[in-house]
Amino acid sequence: MKPRVVIIAEATGIPGDESNFIMNGDRKLPARPRLEQYREQAKDLIKAFKSDDPDAMRWIRRYHPRFPGRPDTNDRNNVTDSEIRSAKLSFADAQFVIAREHQFESWPKFAKHIKALNQNGSAVAQFEEAVDAIITGDLATLKRLLRRNPELIRARSTREHRATLLHYVGANAVEGYRQKTPKNAVKVAEILLQAGAEVDADLDYGSMRKRYPERAGSTTLGMVATSCHPAAAGVQIPAARHSAQAWSIGERPSRRMESIDSGVA
Repeated sequence: MKPRVVIIAEATGIPGDESNFIMNGDRKLPARPRLEQYREQAKDLIKAFKSDDPDAMRWIRRYHPRFPGRPDTNDRNNVTDSEIRSAKLSFADAQFVIAREHQFESWPKFAKHIKALNQNGSAVAQFEEAVDAIITGDLATLKRLLRRNPELIRARSTREHRATLLHYVGANAVEGYRQKTPKNAVKVAEILLQAGAEVDADLDYGSMRKRYPERAGSTTLGMVATSCHPAAAGVQIPAARHSAQAWSIGERPSRRMESIDSGVA
């Protein structure tokens, strides 16, 4: 059976319509994604583009690799519909659009991420599981993962923003479907800080940093202070205060993982 083009159901639970190409900026990758599914989506994007599908046109405007201005910025606002219709969209271009919509810098990096997710115990799979534990407030799973692999605390996402685990507490500037704040977010932050998280680390953006300088420089404190999700969960002020206190004293815990077992329930 042909995979669904519409992935809205993965993020929102709303059934999709296979007849239309709709890209949702909050698309969640399954635990074991199949690269072939996304190749098929690239082919479907080309078909939708040729039929002047408005959603396909919108996402091509946003991410096409050869339009004027930087992809995924207001630089693209002046690209007209006629310019989009007259553009060429190769299979590689469509793959690029799919990858960028999932917040990966390129198709090869997206494919590498998918391959790693399908490898048992890979560092990427462990990081992704830890992120899910953070945004759901699953303290037991988070502590277990950090005990098993203490290096996770300094690891960064393979997505374009290159966030650390602590950044996900900020529920801001990371993938949309993960901008969530559990009620126990302060305890989550405490676990991460006790494990050695760098409170002053910013979003790295890797090789994209020079092209998108305005996106760099986001620390967890700044992300918490400007995100609506911690506020809605009622933890924005305590979370920001906790981050600010850790930053002001340059918190670098000495006991690390042993305090994870005993310090935070």
